[in-house]
Amino acid sequence: MNPCPIVPAPRTYRPCDGFFLLPSGGNVVRLLTKKLDSSISGEESYRLEITPDDVVLTASAPCGLFRGFQSLKQLVFLAKDGRLPCAVIEDSPRFAVRSFLLDSARHMPSVEEIFRMIDGAALFKLNRMHWHVSDDQGFRIESEVFPRLNTVGSYRDGDTFGGEKKPGRIGGYYTKEQVKEIVRYAASKYIEVVPEFDMPGHVSAILASYPELSCHGGEYCVRTEGGIFPDLLCAGKQSVMNWIVQLLDEMLPLFPSEFVHIGGDEAPKGQWYSCEDCLRLMREKGMKNAEELQQYFTLQVCDYLKSKGKRAIVWNESLKAGALPPQITVQYWLGDKKTTLEHMAGGGQVIASEMKYMYADYPFFMTPLSKTYRYDPFPHHPEAVAGVETTLWSEYITTEARLHEMAFPRIAAAAEVGWTEKTGKKYARFHRNIKRLLPLLRSMGIAAAPVRDWSGASPRALREMARFLHRTSAGKMVPRQMQNIKEEKRLARLQGFSD
Repeated sequence: MNPCPIVPAPRTYRPCDGFFLLPSGGNVVRLLTKKLDSSISGEESYRLEITPDDVVLTASAPCGLFRGFQSLKQLVFLAKDGRLPCAVIEDSPRFAVRSFLLDSARHMPSVEEIFRMIDGAALFKLNRMHWHVSDDQGFRIESEVFPRLNTVGSYRDGDTFGGEKKPGRIGGYYTKEQVKEIVRYAASKYIEVVPEFDMPGHVSAILASYPELSCHGGEYCVRTEGGIFPDLLCAGKQSVMNWIVQLLDEMLPLFPSEFVHIGGDEAPKGQWYSCEDCLRLMREKGMKNAEELQQYFTLQVCDYLKSKGKRAIVWNESLKAGALPPQITVQYWLGDKKTTLEHMAGGGQVIASEMKYMYADYPFFMTPLSKTYRYDPFPHHPEAVAGVETTLWSEYITTEARLHEMAFPRIAAAAEVGWTEKTGKKYARFHRNIKRLLPLLRSMGIAAAPVRDWSGASPRALREMARFLHRTSAGKMVPRQMQNIKEEKRLARLQGFSD
């Protein structure tokens, strides 16, 4: 029996006798019969039948036809001597969300480069691009309401990531027309674009543009290095929330998605404990600590999004003060799972992006391909898992070639985690299949990481790991974060709050 050659592996694959003879050049489109059938459950589900006489693709919705065509595209590419093996495939996804994060805040891919990432993701049936467009190192979307976000916040004076200096003015932003073009292109591949405007932390670029949004005013700069910085949006000034509302009102029309990611991660709160406005609000509301202030801040933004017909996604640190309403989706990446499990038990949905499995910007020594492939998110609560996401943070991804070798084939492994039922997964088969599809990716302008690196044991992979450790040490991110935590606890005690 012929093994299934498709990535991600379909729900069922039944090889049959015979071959369908492909036309010269392998173009099967004009011979493909497409059918819509409402009896097929799920808009991404499809049935593909290849007989000696015909190729029939059936789905209940155009999205399902597109997903099925990606399977056919792979099969046609792998066909030998113009003979497409006969088979019947019935397929549907395990999880509703299968996403990749593209970080344009640290280093900014061109529109064409984003198109190629979307093409590669679509080949493996991913259906969401989480677009990180705002962080300490830059704000990346044109704003006519707040132009200093672009004239100031979109540029920085060089790079010093990991202690490696790169001089010169670095940055830029996507015009609104470019954003619309990216969203339209993704939609043509049935990929939803979900923007992330990180808050209340990771806002150095915003504060450099509008320092009055901070607790203490003063001068701020767009950061040239990575890490966690103590500067936050002031949660005690109503004027700050008014500003956020105006920004969202300008940005939301660019993104048809029901979802907006508002961050909430890595927000050290020392400045809130030394801010008269934040302290006054905390005492008026009877808050125990600044984690409750962040929850209050988060709920204000989430409620406003709800009033605009949108739903919020937050990183799991937003749960430190307790449960959030179940309509808010939590993205889990790191830390104690207890609060995330409580959110799930209360009816909330979770996107699983556990760092040690799904961070594709980490060296293969840390996260070999097999480790990503074998990720099983919250196995005891699958009903509360909205889906999975692999992330590509771009502190050290400065070129398209580097982006591709970090993303591929790990995006394909993550796609199979999200699409294929656990009982249908076999790493040996996946490894063989993705190797055979590398030339197809190259024909799309995508050069994946060399096969020898996938296990993390090659000389090159070991050198990459050594370089990563050097950068981490030189960047002093861990000592700075420990200092942030120490200062936050000191100020909390000083003001009479629990830490």
